[in-house]
Amino acid sequence: KHPPISPESMNVGPAIDHLGLVLNEYSWVFILMVIAASAHEFENSNKIYKPATNTRGLYSEFIDDRIPGSLNFDPFDLAKSMEPDKYNAMRTKEINNGRLAMIAVAGIVGQELANHRAIIN
Repeated sequence: KHPPISPESMNVGPAIDHLGLVLNEYSWVFILMVIAASAHEFENSNKIYKPATNTRGLYSEFIDDRIPGSLNFDPFDLAKSMEPDKYNAMRTKEINNGRLAMIAVAGIVGQELANHRAIIN
């Protein structure tokens, strides 16, 4: 069993195997993840695309005032207190930090796939 579900079996191997262990015990988790991700993507697509005015497809073009990558998530209104140049610089820094984090995670996953030993114990 997986550690969050059964703490007595803490030695389950590298993190790369954990999703497979959970799916073996609880296959409905994968279905739930796909449904949740699909609902989120559908809702997000309604926010960034204009409805189609012809029969070519479901969506025709982007909303005009859309900023690529922006999901308008600013619960504390921090962006309103910043100058536009400073805000754009901070946004660029955050995008670059996110890219660096993705590269780091890819390195950890690749190392665990290569030697099948846990990186983080």
